[in-house]
Amino acid sequence: MVEDFLGLSKFAYYGLGHLVFSAIGQNTGVAGFAISPTGPASLTVNIGVGSIYSMQAVDASAYSTLGTDANNIMKQGILAAPTAVTLTAPTTSGYSQYYLVQVAFNEADTGAIVPPYVNAGNPAVPLNGVNNLGGSQYTVRQDQAVIALKAGTAVATGSETVPTVDVGYVPLWVIHVTNGQTTITSANWYLHTSAPFFQNLESLAANSVIHYGVDAGTVNTLSATVSPAIFSYADGQIFEIRPAYANTSTTPTLNVAGLGAKTIVKKDGRALGPSDFVASSMTIFAYSAASDRFVLLTERRTGRDSMTFQTYATSSVTLTTADLGKHTNFNAASSGITLPSPSSCPDGSILFLHNTTPGNPITVTTPAGDITVGQNGAGGGITTFKLCYLETVELTCFGSYNNWVVSGGSVQTRYTAQNLSSLGATNSAGYKKLPDPTSPTGYMIFQWGYSSISTGNTNLAVTLPVAFPNNLIGVMASSVSVANAAGASSLSNTQIYVWAINATAAVYYLAWGY
Repeated sequence: MVEDFLGLSKFAYYGLGHLVFSAIGQNTGVAGFAISPTGPASLTVNIGVGSIYSMQAVDASAYSTLGTDANNIMKQGILAAPTAVTLTAPTTSGYSQYYLVQVAFNEADTGAIVPPYVNAGNPAVPLNGVNNLGGSQYTVRQDQAVIALKAGTAVATGSETVPTVDVGYVPLWVIHVTNGQTTITSANWYLHTSAPFFQNLESLAANSVIHYGVDAGTVNTLSATVSPAIFSYADGQIFEIRPAYANTSTTPTLNVAGLGAKTIVKKDGRALGPSDFVASSMTIFAYSAASDRFVLLTERRTGRDSMTFQTYATSSVTLTTADLGKHTNFNAASSGITLPSPSSCPDGSILFLHNTTPGNPITVTTPAGDITVGQNGAGGGITTFKLCYLETVELTCFGSYNNWVVSGGSVQTRYTAQNLSSLGATNSAGYKKLPDPTSPTGYMIFQWGYSSISTGNTNLAVTLPVAFPNNLIGVMASSVSVANAAGASSLSNTQIYVWAINATAAVYYLAWGY
């Protein structure tokens, strides 16, 4: 009879073991075992209920009247109630150490009694144990999950290492403590890289929702507890986090639920730029298991598609990263506009400036790097330019090159190949290019200059300020004095002749071509 009852339980045990094996395979796995601080926080942490799944012999030792059974099935060891583990901080100043929280499967027989057996010879007097020998027998065989805390060696901070996992155990959490520490919070622990947590139905369902949390970390080091809670990172998890600070680093990190800090990158894998996320903004991150990083899905837009309108009416304005992506109007007499340093702005971010103050050209200056405009790009750019009345300028940042680029607006037209000029001083040479769609170069060139004639009626060769790329169409000259006559003729695309009847004459010339 005893064998019959125990056999029914054993066969059910077999069936459950194979069912679990079919679902999760034969590798050891764990579920639950959430870690949390005490309230108030102390050097003790709580490990929540959980289970470990491990391939074990059906009966490594005999149980009651059943013998051993060496066949392996997937068994479940259970931690039925939360357990607390207490750590001790290093006693030496400047020292730190790691602690390892690990778990093992353990099968234990308990509930020993001396059971009564039916006495066939005298049913009124039961036998005292098997064969009436008075021996005790276990009544419960429990499959347990046993939590153990293993201390690493306390050494100078920066040299500490994580303890190795003991034989028969699997790792769960790593906790870091330093000399003088009196409390442990989520900032002090992380998930061990080899912790075998698997995706149960609850966590799979949780991965299909957005997990919300508020950043409780520091600048460039985000840390958040989220709801719904997670117990491990999984590919594709989505997190909506409200950062406490804008990022200033290109490699900020996010630590969710104390599972470990991961670097945040752009969607294409590139490093972030400053202020790619800002304080108190709802920011979406996705976890990528392939790269073990968080991907920023809601990069702050600073281009044309996010442009809003604003106005400054002060005499001097220093723009900041807060002005990126905005149409900024200046409608008061201004002595100047100072741009943000390009190295402080994300690549591709845009400023759009508009001067609506009559008769007031505004000087635009970059405090660092340079401004590339038109053909100046080949030579390194400028550091300042004028924004005249009703003119606009679009500036695109290339922070990685410490450079602003004039990418649009009416100012850009001034600096194109068709509009370059060198006006020169009084009595000096200069030129001006004007757009002309019928010209092979796309522009006409007008050049002028001043020469002194030392010998009358003699041609003086004069080199023009710039060469005509295709053809010198015409040239003319006039004398400063009405009592003298002067003239000019073409010599080449780079030179002309000028002459005057009288010596020591001053002659002005004008040449045009394309």
